[in-house]
Amino acid sequence: MADLERLSQAESDNLKLRRVPVDLLELSRAAGSFFEAQRAKKKISLEITGSACVVRADPDRISQVLHNLLSNAVKYTPEHGRIRIMAEPGKHGAVLTVEDSGIGIPPQELPLIFERFYRTDRSRSRNTGGAGIGLAIARSIAAAHGGTLTAESEPDKGSRFILTLPG
Repeated sequence: MADLERLSQAESDNLKLRRVPVDLLELSRAAGSFFEAQRAKKKISLEITGSACVVRADPDRISQVLHNLLSNAVKYTPEHGRIRIMAEPGKHGAVLTVEDSGIGIPPQELPLIFERFYRTDRSRSRNTGGAGIGLAIARSIAAAHGGTLTAESEPDKGSRFILTLPG
């Protein structure tokens, strides 16, 4: 229920942001540590690369985006797969990329994944759980910061989620 409330707030511009200088590389490391046990169980490697990327953002909200992306990456990456997070300065801020060697998303479903309650392949979704609002919340948080969240994917090869945030 709290997720639905957050989504409603973000979509109606009522999401309160506490903007402070935030290092996206440090947030990435913290999020990676949070998922250590789940990754270890599936023997999924995690690589975090890049340089310090400081933006003015709400660290709790950006952590929420990262947690959503990493949770999905761990869920949909098979054993012995890999997840990579890259933080780099962008033209007008910073770019944070989360990519995995997971099952990927079919091209016809890619435009729909950010819609509320949308879940790809119903049988796969039943096995992994989730209400289908995590990516909608993540994209709304990015937009509330004046940024974007986009996705690229290839079935059976993996997915890449790109978060851009203004400086």
